Amino acid sequence: ARREGIHGWIRNLPGGGVEIEAEGEREALDRFEHSVRQGPTAGRVEHVDVTDVGASGRDTGFEDERDTTTDADELKRRIRSVPDFP
Repeated sequence: ARREGIHGWIRNLPGGGVEIEAEGEREALDRFEHSVRQGPTAGRVEHVDVTDVGASGRDTGFEDERDTTTDADELKRRIRSVPDFP
């Protein structure tokens, strides 16, 4: 995703699924979707659903939210980025 200039995130879901939100140029998204459908070397992809929800236009980078080793400063940054957080 980062190599393609795609913005968004990836996270694990209960039950073993993975959820990805991605935004970028159409051709880059097509290549990214193809790699998602192929899956990782040690993994298996059974099904992929794609939903077009429109672009936000935000340049957020790409975050892997599967990593549970987030340090305190990163956690504070994420909390501050939540709308309506005091």
